[in-house]
Amino acid sequence: MRRASPGPVLLLIALGTLAAPARPQQAVEAAEPADAAAAGVTLSVRPVHVQLQRSLGFDEEGEVRQRDAGLAIRLVADVETGLEVLSVAPPEVASLTCSFGLAIPLPPGARPRQGPQPLQRRHGDAGPGSVSIQLQLPHPPAADGIREASGTLTLTVADGPRRELRFVPLDRFLGRTVVVEDLGGAEVKPTRDRNGRVRFDVPAALARKVGGVGYARPGEAAAFDPEPARFSPQGGDQATVWLQDQRVPEGGGVVFRVYPDAREIVLPWRCGPFALPTAQPPAGLRLALRTVAEGAAPEGEAGPGAAEAADRPLPLRIDGEPQPPLE
Repeated sequence: MRRASPGPVLLLIALGTLAAPARPQQAVEAAEPADAAAAGVTLSVRPVHVQLQRSLGFDEEGEVRQRDAGLAIRLVADVETGLEVLSVAPPEVASLTCSFGLAIPLPPGARPRQGPQPLQRRHGDAGPGSVSIQLQLPHPPAADGIREASGTLTLTVADGPRRELRFVPLDRFLGRTVVVEDLGGAEVKPTRDRNGRVRFDVPAALARKVGGVGYARPGEAAAFDPEPARFSPQGGDQATVWLQDQRVPEGGGVVFRVYPDAREIVLPWRCGPFALPTAQPPAGLRLALRTVAEGAAPEGEAGPGAAEAADRPLPLRIDGEPQPPLE
């Protein structure tokens, strides 16, 4: 008799130990802003792209019926440290001041929704890295520049013993809710979609502590990817990572490298001054429309020559030589 496949159930697992046994897991508390030098981090923020977006829509009478505007600002935070940075939280922007000294409001949605991301390395794991800071303002300021932008950057760095969270063999865990007791009862749910992609839904607090993703067969050591995992934010305090099923060896599974005692470093940053595009559309802009009804002269003109002038061919040049008008 064929057994039915298991439905969603709770499955308790413990972390594999790679060093000393971990202390009981505690929730990560919000750290106070730290001095970058004292924390062993060199941090600098610079502007890389500023784009002014403006558009106008006109009605049939030439009146402006729609105005759209926006200002996109992209900054880059360069981070250099000897610490192992596991992830970077979405950068916080606390204030934005224009060249006039006025505060620019930061409405909800000014920053894109992001999950914990790895530090973007330029020269391998030990080299300096960077983090993008993006802003989208619906109402560009009238000023010609930004005097200062400021905020905080939160790094999660490795600390304490390194552990492994093994989903080997993977088929045993698919569709089940896995409770990791050594991580404060964190719940992880792996699934597979129709396209062969493997999805792991995890608490964002756990995603911030992941130092790598690898693949292994039962009883074998994992081979870890050189590129760090990228988690996407989900509803609430959840995050998701997608993996290609073909990377999983036959009968094998997925292994996460985790630091249960990872700590957070909150670094204040400032950037400015830098210029803004200053093109402004003229106030009260209106199109001067001239319409010609069939058999009638253009508005403001009269006489039989008016329509003929409107139909006059445009002069052409081919390879620099003037061409006679086409008949």
